[in-house]
Amino acid sequence: MRLRANRRRRSWGPYETKSSLRRLCARLESAIILALASVALFGATTTASAQSGGSPAGHDASRATPALDSAAWDAALSDPEQQQDSRDDIPLHWARVGRPRSQFQFDYYRDSGGSQIVTMTSLTDVRVGQATFTLRREKVTAHGTGGAEGSEATVVSGYGKPWKWLLVGGGIGVIRTRDGSSSPAGSLTSSMNVGSMSITLSGARGLLQANNQTIRNHVMQNDFAVSVWDDITDHLGADLELHYRIFSDGNHENDFSFAPQYSIDIRKTKLALGWSLEYADFAKPTSLGYYAPRGLLSNQPTVSWKFDRAGYYGLLKVGLGRAFRLYESQWMPAFSGTGAAALGKRLTERTVAEWYLTAGRDALGMPTTWSSMNTGFKLNYSF
Repeated sequence: MRLRANRRRRSWGPYETKSSLRRLCARLESAIILALASVALFGATTTASAQSGGSPAGHDASRATPALDSAAWDAALSDPEQQQDSRDDIPLHWARVGRPRSQFQFDYYRDSGGSQIVTMTSLTDVRVGQATFTLRREKVTAHGTGGAEGSEATVVSGYGKPWKWLLVGGGIGVIRTRDGSSSPAGSLTSSMNVGSMSITLSGARGLLQANNQTIRNHVMQNDFAVSVWDDITDHLGADLELHYRIFSDGNHENDFSFAPQYSIDIRKTKLALGWSLEYADFAKPTSLGYYAPRGLLSNQPTVSWKFDRAGYYGLLKVGLGRAFRLYESQWMPAFSGTGAAALGKRLTERTVAEWYLTAGRDALGMPTTWSSMNTGFKLNYSF
């Protein structure tokens, strides 16, 4: 279960947005605000957010080893221009620009299906000239039906900005499981900023760590993605994502999501009203442990509140909705509710600690009694 972060970034690039387009967007803004408000009030009676690959027996099936996104994560963390907006995201990152950094993270997940997953991650990065290199180590232990399974991943990634408006990077590593087998993992990513838009292209390969079954069955995932964020106005933005995933058991998935958001500043805090529409479609069912819905359309109105003051920063986010099975032309009978919270503290000029929690039930065709919880903490240190 995951509440998707809104990747709002500062705009820069070789092109300027035309003033006429800005004026048109400003005129449309009030209409879109009313539409978002209507969705927030009444959308829960129609649909809810589909987290592609969520599993009643374990983690979200789209959760693969961090080799899938390590380069993009590292790039966002180390880019000085993106750091100013990084507190808008989940998780919330902070670091001293241009200095070597280390992070330790502990993560605990459980669900009503009996699955429990403990993940420990360490990150160390350093800048060499205009490039940044990162070493990432991760250990995963998953408990569930059939006993415990585990994996360890080591990933080295690097990235840089050949131009101010372009970031390119990639990572390569290896994943080992308890039975002694190993598999290569890695990622390539490129992010371009054009006017008010940030466009990211990525390709990645990693181990699907949905639960002990996917680890035991060595389910690998190749994820090809296009992501676009657009700051339409100072208060209105939208995120568009397209994913095509190929699994080692011959299955594949098409995933599409669109999430507009309207935010306002209130006494140095930010209140945001959003709406997430997502479509997930797998080619066939699977017996290897991950959830593979077919033709699932979901819609989730969300409300979030963020703050940053007196050395503390945090976020609260809630969503409510319902899903629709496109192939059967049938609404799911049960509603879903999800929530997220994060709280960070700048302990010193160099050290930051952060705690986070997500909980609820995704509307993915799961039993009405199914629920999940995910919590953890991070410690960042800049040398």
